[in-house]
Amino acid sequence: MKTFSTTDADFQVNFDELLARGAMDIEGVSTIVNDLLKEIRTGGNAALREQIARFDRWSPQSDDELKVRSEEMKAAYEAIDPKLRDALQLAYDRIRDYHEKLMPRTWMETDATGSVLGQKVTPVDRAGLYIPGGKAAYPSSLLMNVIPAQVAGVGEIVVCTPAPDNELNELLLAACHLCGVENVFRVGGASAIGAMAYGTETIPKVDVITGPGNIFVATAKKLVYGEVNIDMIAGPSEIGVLADRSAPADLLAMDLLSQAEHDEMASSILITDDADLAASVAQEIEGFLGTLSRETIARTSIAERGAIIIARDMDEAVDLMNQIAPEHLEVVTEDPMSLLPSIRHAGAIFLGRNTPEPIGDYIAGPNHTLPTGGTARFYSPLSVEHFLKKSSIISMSEAGINAIGEECAMIAHTEGLTAHEASVRMRLKKEHEGSEHDKRFKGLDGDDDLLSKLGIDLNGEKINIDLGKTKGFFDAVGEKLASKAEKLQNDIASGSVDLGENVGVKVDKEQINIDLGKTRSFIDDLGKKIAGFVDQIDDVVKDIKK
Repeated sequence: MKTFSTTDADFQVNFDELLARGAMDIEGVSTIVNDLLKEIRTGGNAALREQIARFDRWSPQSDDELKVRSEEMKAAYEAIDPKLRDALQLAYDRIRDYHEKLMPRTWMETDATGSVLGQKVTPVDRAGLYIPGGKAAYPSSLLMNVIPAQVAGVGEIVVCTPAPDNELNELLLAACHLCGVENVFRVGGASAIGAMAYGTETIPKVDVITGPGNIFVATAKKLVYGEVNIDMIAGPSEIGVLADRSAPADLLAMDLLSQAEHDEMASSILITDDADLAASVAQEIEGFLGTLSRETIARTSIAERGAIIIARDMDEAVDLMNQIAPEHLEVVTEDPMSLLPSIRHAGAIFLGRNTPEPIGDYIAGPNHTLPTGGTARFYSPLSVEHFLKKSSIISMSEAGINAIGEECAMIAHTEGLTAHEASVRMRLKKEHEGSEHDKRFKGLDGDDDLLSKLGIDLNGEKINIDLGKTKGFFDAVGEKLASKAEKLQNDIASGSVDLGENVGVKVDKEQINIDLGKTRSFIDDLGKKIAGFVDQIDDVVKDIKK
């Protein structure tokens, strides 16, 4: 097992190799996987049966053979040891209890105007769960995927798992019966992902696909993302351990091996500030390897993907582990809780010497489907959230839309979206429908009689506005506009305002002559309300010219 220190000259080279551990050659298998998915999409069950014969070494003679019969699952459940059955039930209960605590809620709140904002939480209609097979069968993975989907309220759950030589693990079938799953299919690999993503004559199309798998499964999930949602792109399993001199070397060694025995590509990484502990753990690992049922796999993993790093202190150790962002992180120190605030990136955190990672794999309660390869920097564990979607709720009262509608229309106008602006403004008028204000405001889309009421005289590219008649219009638009117009008239009469040729305005007794080509700066000075008014006048001019 490789051991190195942060003070080594080549430390960064060795550490960068660890950071790159999650790299998968997805590009290298993408063509193969894409071809398999296309076959499923176009060929349905026929293509599915052909791929099963090619990869799983058995040939379904009919579509009915793809589905596992409920009698098989029940028989498997009844055949297992009663103590094992009780253990599965305990795991089911604890996992369900934990995930029920994660459920977000639908909520609505009413503000001072009577408007309602909120969020509606709804489960997806159908979920597809991929449960690995092959080198080992994982009934625990079934529990960890099915239970959050059930808690979320998913209406239909579809399970796909490979059946090499048409054989399924009896414990997996028993777990299916325990969970009450009815739609279980003997399909694995990219074929299963394609079948659930696109649907076949037998396997229904789902809305979300979750569950771990090999590089072909991971690549298939990545390629169908968008057609369906997925939980994450997961790679080989991994464990990171932070430990100080108080940690027992034998426990750390076995914990590291607990991940190494999963897969030759699994990563086991210890970071400690104690060189003596590092040496002891390496020695213990070598001694334990020969006792493992999967020694060959674990030995390859430890030799090629394992590492022990000696840090200057625990602060540096935590910083390095945050960069690694492991799937599982054990903290075995004298005071593990004191380090928790500093830990930023990890799929699951196991605190204290009495909390080995496998307790989380099976029975603690939190989900064991976790982000790998450093993706804990932005992915979260599988949970009820992956089977839910959220819809925003908005219900504006009349007072509410009048309180914020003008600002909304202004933003829409700035973006050049005329229908957006009009959609809001049309509702702002509803509050005054039938009132004297409404009778005067109505008709800005080109009513000639309105121009006369406003004291507006069109003369080519000039607009002459009679302030005496216009004041009534400003009153209707609102108190604020009226006060601005009145102040402007008084200022002009007293000579305190010199509008000047530079803004295209000439004052002649009781009339203001505005040159539309120069008037924008003048309009801006009057504020957003008058700017909106002049824009409407421009529209009138355009309509009349037509």
